[in-house]
Amino acid sequence: MRPELPAHRAAVVRERPSGTAPTIPAPDTIPPVDGLPATERSCVAEAARPARSAAVSVADLANLVESAPDGLLLVDAHGIIRHANRQMESLFGYDPDELVGQTVEVLLPEHLRSVHLVRRDRYRASPTIRTMGSGLDLRGRRRDGTSITVEVSLSPIEHDGAAAVVAAVRDVSARVEADAHVRRIERLVDRAHEGVYLIDPVTTRFTYVNAGAAAQSGFGRRALLSMTPLELMPDMDAAILQRVLERVATRGRLVPIVTRLRRADGEDLPVELLVERDESPGGGVAVAALVRDLSERRQSEEMLHEAREELALVEDRERIARDLHDRIIQRLFAIGMSLQASGAQVPAGTAFERLGRSIDDIDDTISEIRAVIFELQPPTPSGSLRRQLLTAVRETRSMLGFEPHAVLSGPLDSVVGPSLAAELLAVVDAGLANVAAYAKPTAVEVRVTADPAGLLSLELDDDGMGISELIEPGRDLAEFAARAERIGGTLRIERQVGRTGTRLTWEAPLQP
Repeated sequence: MRPELPAHRAAVVRERPSGTAPTIPAPDTIPPVDGLPATERSCVAEAARPARSAAVSVADLANLVESAPDGLLLVDAHGIIRHANRQMESLFGYDPDELVGQTVEVLLPEHLRSVHLVRRDRYRASPTIRTMGSGLDLRGRRRDGTSITVEVSLSPIEHDGAAAVVAAVRDVSARVEADAHVRRIERLVDRAHEGVYLIDPVTTRFTYVNAGAAAQSGFGRRALLSMTPLELMPDMDAAILQRVLERVATRGRLVPIVTRLRRADGEDLPVELLVERDESPGGGVAVAALVRDLSERRQSEEMLHEAREELALVEDRERIARDLHDRIIQRLFAIGMSLQASGAQVPAGTAFERLGRSIDDIDDTISEIRAVIFELQPPTPSGSLRRQLLTAVRETRSMLGFEPHAVLSGPLDSVVGPSLAAELLAVVDAGLANVAAYAKPTAVEVRVTADPAGLLSLELDDDGMGISELIEPGRDLAEFAARAERIGGTLRIERQVGRTGTRLTWEAPLQP
C-alpha cells in the first residue's frame, strides 16, 4: 500500500480516469524533494517509483502449459487441434506434434465420434465454461486402440481473432473403477438379510445403513441416518452405549450380544448384535454393527425341541408296541396252544366248555393287543413299498423263530399305488401271523411280483401243517377274499402239490 501524500504535495501524482492504470510522471517532472521533511520525501519517492510489471513471459506460459498435470488441448472452431501439451502423450500415447492438425475426434472411440460431432456443434453455438467436476465423462481412445475413462473440462477463448476452446483432459479410469468397486460392495451388502449399521462414535448417529437394516427395522434409510442405536434398542441406554463404544475402541470387537430391536411398528425382534471397530483409509474411526434377526432361529429351535420330544414319545410307543408284540402276544400264544393241547385230554363237559371259552378269550385278547399295537405305532410313511414289505417279513421272526425268505420282483415302488399297497401289506401281515399261529412251519417264503402285464401277485408258502380258516384271530378268510374281489382280485389257499405245507395266493390288478 502506498503511503498517503500530504495534501499540498499530492499534485505530483496526476489523477487517473476511472478504470485505467495509474500514470506516473516522468522523473524530470517531479519537484525536488531536498529540504522536505523525511515523511514527505518518502511519499514522493514512493509515488515516483515505476509500477511493478505483472506481465509473464511467453516462455513462462509455455512452461506452465507443459507442466500442467492434466492433458491440455487448444481446439479451433472446426474441431482441429492447434496445440497439445506433453501430458497428452502420457495419456493417449500420441506425440503432441502428431495431434496438431487432426480433429479432436481422433481421441475418441469410433462409435462415439458421430455423437461427439453433434455435441461439439451444440457447444460451439453456446460456449460456456465447464469445470472438471461438472465436465463430460467420456471414453478416450489411445493410440494403441485401448480405451480409458476421461473427464473433460472446457473453456472458450479467442485465438488469433477466432473462437477456440481449451480442453483439459484427465484420466479417471482408476477412480471410476474404484467407484464401481465400492458400488459392487454396497450392492452385495444391500443383498444381505442382516442389518449393517455404521455408527459415529462421537455423535452416536448412524452414518450408513444397508437395505437389510431398513427392512429389518421398518424405518427408511433416510430416517435411520437421523437416528441413534438408542432409538432401536429398548434394552440399551446412553451409559451402556457409551461403554460399548469405548470397549470397541480399545478391543476392536465385542462378543455377540443378544438383545431386542424395536421396529417402526412397535414389534420387538430378538436379535444378535456383533460390533467391531472400522477404520477408514483416511484415518477416521467408526463402529460397525451387524444385527442378525434371531426370530427364525428361535422358531427352528422350538420346532427342533418339539420334534425331539415327539421322537422320544414315538420311540417310547414303539418300544411298548414291540414289547407287547414280542413278549405278551408270544406268551398268550404259548398259553393258548398249551390249553388246546390240554383240551384234547379233557372229556366233554363243563370243564371242556370252560377250556374252550378260555382259549377264545385268549384269541380275543390277542386281537385287542394287536389293535393297541397298531395304534401305538406311527403311521406308515409314504416310502418304498419294498422297504415296508421287508420290514413286515422281518417282524415275524420272533413269532416263527426264524426269518422268512422274501423274493420281491418287478417295479413295485413305481407301479403300485398307495391303496393297493395297503391291501397287499394287510394280506402279508395277516397271512404270516396265521402261519405263525397254526402251521408250525420250519420254512416260509414270501414272493411278491409286479407283472409288467398289469398284475400284482403275492405267494406265501410254508412247509407246516396247514393254516386255519381264520386268516388271523378274529378275522376269517372270507373277509380278505371279499376285499380282494372288490378290487378285481382273488385270494385262495391250497395244499402244496407234492410236498407238505400250504400256499396262500393273492392277486389284484395294478389298475383296478
